[in-house]
Amino acid sequence: MVRVGSISEGKVEVEGKIYFSDLELYWDGRIKLIEKFYVVTPSDVLRLAKAGAEIIVIISVFGNVKIEESAMEIAKSKGIDVFIEDAKKGAKLFNAFVADNKRVVALIHTL
Repeated sequence: MVRVGSISEGKVEVEGKIYFSDLELYWDGRIKLIEKFYVVTPSDVLRLAKAGAEIIVIISVFGNVKIEESAMEIAKSKGIDVFIEDAKKGAKLFNAFVADNKRVVALIHTL
């Protein structure tokens, strides 16, 4: 079971390994390094829906990531719950969903 250990400025710790990048973290342990992002778009939500996500947790260190209204509407229409959280709460929330065997994806922005 994958767990986020900590998220801080410029880095994410997952299962004891440090990543110096924004990333997508999947319920099954897959990790995808991604370019810095500040906005979650409809194409992001559609990609995650296609991957099987039932929950998206958007996590940022400084609270500076937004989701486009149209992306939120797509998530809602597909039955995907979306949470936008700071680093500490977001990590706890992601870990709790994984522990409950939910298909959750964290979009983690580190700066």
